[in-house]
Parts: sequence; C-alpha cells; structure tokens
Amino acid sequence: MAEVRVIVRKKTRSPFPWKRFWRKLALTMGLVLAAWWVFLQLWSMAFPRLFRFYEVETGTLFRQLPVDRALVVRDETVVFAARAGTFQPAAPEGQRVAEKDTVAILQAAGGTRQVVAAPRAGVVCYHTDGWEKVLTPQSLETLDLVHWDQVPPALAEAGPGTLVEAGRPLFKIVNNLQPPLIWFKFDSEYLGWFPAVGKKVSFRLGEAIYEGTLRGLTSQGITAWGWLEVDRKEMLHEREVEISLILARADGPIIPNEALVWRDEAPGVYKKNMQGYQWVPVEVLLQEEDYSVVKGLSRGDLVITNPYLIEEASRLPAISKK
Repeated sequence: MAEVRVIVRKKTRSPFPWKRFWRKLALTMGLVLAAWWVFLQLWSMAFPRLFRFYEVETGTLFRQLPVDRALVVRDETVVFAARAGTFQPAAPEGQRVAEKDTVAILQAAGGTRQVVAAPRAGVVCYHTDGWEKVLTPQSLETLDLVHWDQVPPALAEAGPGTLVEAGRPLFKIVNNLQPPLIWFKFDSEYLGWFPAVGKKVSFRLGEAIYEGTLRGLTSQGITAWGWLEVDRKEMLHEREVEISLILARADGPIIPNEALVWRDEAPGVYKKNMQGYQWVPVEVLLQEEDYSVVKGLSRGDLVITNPYLIEEASRLPAISKK
C-alpha cells in the first residue's frame, strides 16, 4: 500500500505596511495643519474688518425727566363783575398797577359807568381759567393734584366791548413780586434722581433752559410730585406747560453704551491702537439710554462698538491683530 503524506502548510501574514501608513498619516496631518494655517491667516485678515469703530467726540450729556403736563401756580386775585354791562379795559395786558388803580370800566345799559379798580398791587392779566383760587402757593403742599389731567381748565378772556353778566370774571391781578411755581408729577421710581429740597434744578421749556429751586418733593405709592420756584415774571397766561427736568449733566468724551465691556465689575472699552486693539478701563460719569460720558478716553480715539466679536474670537487660538 502506498504511503500518503499530507502536508499542511501554515498561512503566513504579509507584514503590515507601517512605512506606508506613517507616510499617509504624516501627509494627512500636514494637509490638516496647512488648511488650519490658511484658515488662521484668512481669519486674521478678515477679522479686523468685522469691527465697527466709533470716533470719540466730546460734549455734554443730560439726564432728563420729561413732564408732559406741568402746572404753573401763581399768587393771583380774580376780579368779578359786580353788575352786567359792556366791558372796556383801561389798563393794558401785563401792566403793573397799584392798589385801587383803575383797571377796567363797566358800561351799564342805562348809561351808568362803574370803575373797576385793582384790589391789590400787581400785573394785570385778562385771561382766567377758574383755577386761580385752587392753585395757590399757600395750598400747594396739601393740594391733591394727582388727578389734575381729568379736570382741564376752563379758559376765558374778557375782551374790549364784551357784554358780561354779573359774576363773570373780568381780570386777575398777579403778584409779580412772588416767583411762580411749577408743579409736576412723575413716577416715584425716579425719586432718587432728584437733589435735596432747596437745591437748584434746571429744566427745558421750549428751546431754552431755565433754572429753578426745588421747593417740595413727595410721593404716594407709585406716583410722586414736586414743585419748582422759578424766576420768570412773564408767566402770566400759562397754566399747563411741557417741560423736561435736567437732573444731572456731565461733560467729556461721549461713547455708545454698546462699546462698554465689563471686566471684574469694572467698565472699559476696546480701543484701536497700532497693534490692533487693546482693552482700556474707563470711568462712567453719566449714562443715558444710548450714550455715556466717560473718563479715560480722548477726542478722536476709535473704540469698537461690537466687542462681542472679540469675546467669540478669544475661543480660537491667538491670532495676529494687524
């Protein structure tokens, strides 16, 4: 019998191509690093162009509290017609008269004349509104004017040749030696903006700025009110005025509030320099809704108004700030 031999051959594995692997890995890493380097270069050139810059200017900023309906309060005495007749003024509007001086004449239907004299010294005004006995300097501290806007004044004017009935107001005498008062109402959350009673307060009336003395300030719930003593003798006709109280002012460099960046509870800005930008601390002297007056900058400095981009970029590796 023939002998059968079975030969079992072992499989041999090909050696792992380490050299090729390392070459591919090195090539891949090189491409990744090259792409990252290109990205950083492009980012470093494009990033500064994303900034918005504001050129610092110097000026004045006011903290203002607008009051749509303020009231003018005067020391005034109304004279009424004792009888019916035709009204004829004898003293011009705005003239100062002495006590018992002739101000007007009433011509009765029968031809009799009645001389109407000034009950006190003061300035003649032929415009009345029915609030002269209510809005007085003496009653201002205890007067409830919170609901004033629900009771508008009833304006009246006695002109030459007007036929008047008995009891109708003819004119008033305004005490021009006592400064008028301006009463105003506001939200009590702004009480902290006001100085102490007796201090000066500026206010806008029209296009002009005037100064008054704060004579009273009180509050009830969410409503507060106060009154200013002003030196404006020409306020004979006004009862309602629109004013804006100037409760603070600051002079210096003005920047947008969006440029401010806080670090460790300290304000600062990113200012442009030769190398790119630099965070510099500032002191906020006065801040309003959109702008602030600061100390620590100069006129002509350029500050970044979208500093949040820098915070986002800080998460990337350091880049050149050209």
